[in-house]
Amino acid sequence: MEGPYFPAGRPRRGFFNGAMNYHRFKVDMYVSVIDRQISELNGRFDEVNTDLLSCMAAFCPLRLFAAYDQEKLVRLATKFYANDFTSDELARLPWGN
Repeated sequence: MEGPYFPAGRPRRGFFNGAMNYHRFKVDMYVSVIDRQISELNGRFDEVNTDLLSCMAAFCPLRLFAAYDQEKLVRLATKFYANDFTSDELARLPWGN
């Protein structure tokens, strides 16, 4: 694992020689796991649910509401929960309808 990495099936010329087998193995494993998780999440959630989750993340209190995004909160109120607010309340929102 401590030896230099040489890609199989590709010429050694023109390849970065500084990569080690252990580093390459860790990077390949990390990237492949992330790719699998992303494809699984994409398979479970459609675009509307992903947008809803993204807007809900604006309420996260971690690090003093570092994820706060006023546009997402307005979109959450006007797009997903418009029936829960009166037209007067929606009109008072910044950038609201």
